[in-house]
Amino acid sequence: FFALQGLAAAGRESVDPRASMREAAQRIRGLSRAPVVVFGHTHVPEAHRLRDGGWYFNTGTWASGPERLRSYTHLIVERPE
Repeated sequence: FFALQGLAAAGRESVDPRASMREAAQRIRGLSRAPVVVFGHTHVPEAHRLRDGGWYFNTGTWASGPERLRSYTHLIVERPE
């Protein structure tokens, strides 16, 4: 079964959204000049420096699941005085 599953999956495109979400964050940064762009609910927390100096954060999943260390993550952004 697993061999057939591997053959069937070999021709498929990746369903990992991380790269496309980084690019979307870069486009949002370019349009808005926001220093921080935040997305969530893709199940993988991430901090990524954008090409022009901004930051993209993904807060991960907002639901409990088998990977509890990645559950309910959040981001706090503070503005220095």
